[in-house]
Amino acid sequence: MKRALLLIALLATSSAALAGPKMTKEFVGSGGQTRAYYLFIPDRRLGAAPAPLLITLHGSGHNGASLVEYWQGLAEQKGFVVAGPDSSNPQQWKYPEDGPDLLRDVIDAG
Repeated sequence: MKRALLLIALLATSSAALAGPKMTKEFVGSGGQTRAYYLFIPDRRLGAAPAPLLITLHGSGHNGASLVEYWQGLAEQKGFVVAGPDSSNPQQWKYPEDGPDLLRDVIDAG
């Protein structure tokens, strides 16, 4: 019984290690509100310099995670970071609350 539990524990930790980096949900203050964005930072980076950043803007009816998930594989392979903010209304991007200030705040948070 103890061996079976130990084996299960080892398999769980090794599969978590094999899963690699995960997308995380982050929060940033922007325009006087707390805004959500999704972030993927690859294990593989291009040298010691800061990694390039791709900011994705989701389509109607989606959230920031949808495009971060889409780019995650290539980002891991090429070593760039992906951030995807949520719009204030999932059906559309609105100006000014979803404008350049939000994007700058997401960049500065990283």
